[in-house]
Amino acid sequence: RTYSSFFLLSNPGTAPVTVRATFYTEDGGGLTSTITIPAKGRANLWPTAGLAEFAALAHRRFATFLESPGSEPFVAERAMYWGTTNPFSSGHVNVGTPWTTAITAPSRTPSTV
Repeated sequence: RTYSSFFLLSNPGTAPVTVRATFYTEDGGGLTSTITIPAKGRANLWPTAGLAEFAALAHRRFATFLESPGSEPFVAERAMYWGTTNPFSSGHVNVGTPWTTAITAPSRTPSTV
């Protein structure tokens, strides 16, 4: 079975927003990436697409933390698709929930991409 995870990001504001995505793998590794969402715009992260930037996540389970270093608001949605012969034959979506307190990250931060 093939799984593909997408993070769909939206910026409701009138200025661009930078979002930092930190991906932690089960062995304590992972990576960090940033993306800028234009004002009133959308952007997508597809960490399971096989891009070199996300090679450390290939064929692995990972947790994802999305945050705006400048504390600007943004909307995040995770979509996952899977299938045996058609990798997009089934799917599932989760919408993010606003978080108002600090998130305690693992003691070792992955390298930045």
